[in-house]
Amino acid sequence: MQSYGERVRQIRQMFDLSQNDLAKILEVHKQVVSDVERGRQKRFSMEAEAKLIEKLHLDPQWLLKGEGEPILSQQSNQHQSDTEILSDEERILLKYFKEIPEDKLFDVFICLLECIKKFR
Repeated sequence: MQSYGERVRQIRQMFDLSQNDLAKILEVHKQVVSDVERGRQKRFSMEAEAKLIEKLHLDPQWLLKGEGEPILSQQSNQHQSDTEILSDEERILLKYFKEIPEDKLFDVFICLLECIKKFR
């Protein structure tokens, strides 16, 4: 069975995040992420853990005990309908899109549409 730190590393890599990226999401120092992943620190603080679970849609039982699947199933997520099942790649894109400053969203959207046109 994986340790807590190994599960944190797995989920970080699943979302293609650096330790620094995850630290920013959790509002902790990069060293805290490193220490947790290497087992030097047993767990994140409750606040950081809650952010990790919420922002990456993790199953708390998986994170804390290694039981079940890392990502909450769509049935347990009340904010999405049964037809809105996202792949890991779509989740990553959505995560990055949500981090774009509001005043830049339109520019990014236009750029994205131009890229899509090139690959049709």
